[in-house]
Amino acid sequence: MKAANAASVGAVLLLTVAIAGCDDDTRISSRQDPVQFPMGIGMYWVYEVYDSLTQATDTLEMSMVDTMRIEEDGSFAYVQRLFAGSGDASSMLYSLHDDTLIVYDVGYSGYSRWESFVFPLIPGNMWTGPFDSRYDTSRVVDRETVVTPAAVFGQTARVDRRCKHESSSDYAIFVTWLHPSAGIVKRRIQLHEGDKDVMMVTLIRFDLTTFPRTAFPDIPGTWWRYATYDSLTESTDTITITVKGKLPPLSRDIPITVWEIRSDAADSGIVDTLFVADETQGMLVSGDTLFSGELEDIFDFPQAVGRTWGLEFFAPVPDVVEKKPISVAAGDFETAFRNVTPTNNLNDYKISDTWLVPHVGIVKRHFKRIGLGPVTNLTWELIDFSGIAAP
Repeated sequence: MKAANAASVGAVLLLTVAIAGCDDDTRISSRQDPVQFPMGIGMYWVYEVYDSLTQATDTLEMSMVDTMRIEEDGSFAYVQRLFAGSGDASSMLYSLHDDTLIVYDVGYSGYSRWESFVFPLIPGNMWTGPFDSRYDTSRVVDRETVVTPAAVFGQTARVDRRCKHESSSDYAIFVTWLHPSAGIVKRRIQLHEGDKDVMMVTLIRFDLTTFPRTAFPDIPGTWWRYATYDSLTESTDTITITVKGKLPPLSRDIPITVWEIRSDAADSGIVDTLFVADETQGMLVSGDTLFSGELEDIFDFPQAVGRTWGLEFFAPVPDVVEKKPISVAAGDFETAFRNVTPTNNLNDYKISDTWLVPHVGIVKRHFKRIGLGPVTNLTWELIDFSGIAAP
């Protein structure tokens, strides 16, 4: 696969649009909803980008990661992170004003209005964009069936936009196909009207599943059973983790959940105990053997690709780097979030690679440590669990 040049990908990052969502206020469009877009942190799209000028192909990941307030009017906005396969990255903001979605481009000096959509997207409807109204118009042309690698989308609204800055002598043409169940499914970008060179953006995969804290099961009686393998000792084991109950809050009114670890190989059966600090947006795991002793893990919610957190409780915080289906011994799961936590202290390197599935929990994990402490290279995989994955 060829990588698109930086200028081409940069243009796509600025011109391709999707919708983001708030933490636990997930919404899927209904037939009665005038704004026909799915919203929720953690929703994720992957596009193929083709530039006819350079004949280069690239991929573009778009992930809803956060929410914020727009300073100019105090409106609520959603944050979208964009990652190109060639290495470029960008951010967009989306603010909903009644029936109008306003899209902001985020740059080093702040953010500025870039594009708008007025709902409902009924053929014949027209509006002016955030540029000079004399030179920026959009029109819903038709409803069409759009075939993409992700799916076949019927009744997809086609929106044509023709715009330019007042100082420019040339118009740009954007044709966008929007579907209520998937967002933007296709886009054609023509930076110079009349030019044969175009950029095509096509949806190849999307996953609208969200993963708030409430989707991680940890009520008393919940259990998970894992097959573990230590490559250093070439030993295997079967470990069962059971949620035993709750402890009174120890500090900052944070409740503590107790997870008990049992090993088939250990004579005593009980190997260790996990203490899970259950915060509003996250889950701190500490004090165990399975997670390699003093290592503390934080899994922040809602899970979203591209979301990064700082340090809390002086613990390493995962970056969510991937969202895709996963198969383990316990079953096949359509949605899994991959959390990678590298920690590089003086003479001590540790990395944990953990996959989490909504309504199931941790399904796979690899932990490696090299340094002053004990060398560890441990892999474990879910083989059974008490709950049933939600559809």
